[in-house]
Amino acid sequence: NYGGFAATGGVFRPALTLGVQGSTTVLARFLDLPPLPGSIAEEWDSLVAFHSNPWPGSVTFAQSPDGDTGFVEIGDAPVRSSIGETETVLAPGGLATWSPAGVTVKMFSGTLVSRPDIDVLGGQNAMAIEHPDGWEIIQYRDADLVAQNTWHLAGLLRGRLGTDAVIGDADLPAGASVVVLTTALQPVGLEETQVALPFFYRFGGTSAEIST
Repeated sequence: NYGGFAATGGVFRPALTLGVQGSTTVLARFLDLPPLPGSIAEEWDSLVAFHSNPWPGSVTFAQSPDGDTGFVEIGDAPVRSSIGETETVLAPGGLATWSPAGVTVKMFSGTLVSRPDIDVLGGQNAMAIEHPDGWEIIQYRDADLVAQNTWHLAGLLRGRLGTDAVIGDADLPAGASVVVLTTALQPVGLEETQVALPFFYRFGGTSAEIST
C-alpha cells in the first residue's frame, strides 16, 4: 500500500493527501487532530489508523520525502483500529449540547456500545468523522445495532476539542470516513520541523518489504 500525506499541525488547516495507491489489503486513515487525552503523540504530530481483515498481527509503515526512494521504517501498529464510514447524512449543528441529530455508521471491525451521560462527558465513545475541511471529533451516547456491523448513533456531542470549525453549514453526505479514537491509533512520528511538509508512506503487514 502506498500513499501521501502532509500534516498541517492544526485542525483548522486541513491536510493535503494523495489517494492511496495499489493494494487495499491494508486500509489507512491519516488524521490531523488536536492533542487527544491519553495519546503519546507530540502535540504537533498526526495520527494514523490501520484496518485489515484478517489482521496480519501488526502493520508497519515507512516514510519518504519523494515517493520514489528512501523509504525509512518509522513505526508499527500492533492493534487494528476501528474504521468505518457513515451510511446517512450528518446534519450540522448541535454544539455545546446533546445534538438531536443522529448518524448511522457501518464499521469494518469493532463494536460500538451505548454509555451513560456521565461516561460520555468523561471522554468515552469518541470518534473522528472526516469532513471536506478536516476531521471532526464527536462523542455518542446511544449506539443501536440496526444491521450487521451497522449502528445508529444518537445523543451526539459535536465539534469536540475545538474541531467545530470543520463542520460547515451543509449536511455531510453519506460515505464519510469514521475512526474510533482509541490507543490503537499510532503517532505518525513527525518532527516539529516537518509540519506542513509532504511525505509519502508505504504500509503493510510486518512481513511486507516496505523500506528501500
